[in-house]
Amino acid sequence: MQPPENFINEIKNLEQKFGKIFVFVDYGNVTKWFKDDIRDLEENRLLPSEKLVINIGKLAEFLDLFGREKFFYYGLDVKKIGSIVTIKKAWKYKFNVVSKNIQWIKINQAGDKIPKCNFDVEISIDIVKEKEKYDTVCLLSNDNDFSPLLEYVKNHNKKVILISGKNTRRSLKEKANYSINAQTIKSFICSVKQKKDFT
Repeated sequence: MQPPENFINEIKNLEQKFGKIFVFVDYGNVTKWFKDDIRDLEENRLLPSEKLVINIGKLAEFLDLFGREKFFYYGLDVKKIGSIVTIKKAWKYKFNVVSKNIQWIKINQAGDKIPKCNFDVEISIDIVKEKEKYDTVCLLSNDNDFSPLLEYVKNHNKKVILISGKNTRRSLKEKANYSINAQTIKSFICSVKQKKDFT
């Protein structure tokens, strides 16, 4: 389902209201926004074999409606082709890409491991470092750890746009001058994809 025309116009006019906007995408967080969705882009029920995924090209096109610069943070696992493809797509669509190798943390004696690759520090450094170049930060993340950072940004006379998924804490949303629920822009930034493991 497409957002109403007045919403689309509002997005296109964000720069008039918020000045120069720099966008920071916590992509590892963003990829989780729609993992439990059961509706497609037209709000029809997804087939059991289908899932919603972020389409990096569509995401870039949406962010370019209002953002002057866009930064993309994502971990690299050289053993997984999907990880490499994601980074290459981000470069292709003119993101400033920040990446580092994913660390695998052992969680039990059986040797099971989970991936760990947090970009809180890198995102924070870039937002602080670039602050003389923008009027407004647009952050794509649900991570409440960014609350103090956004408070810092506002204390330096900058504004905040927050784009986040469900289950975002109020303490993070309260830092935003303008907030967008990811469900509102699903048709702008997602595609329907077949599940690889579906049989």
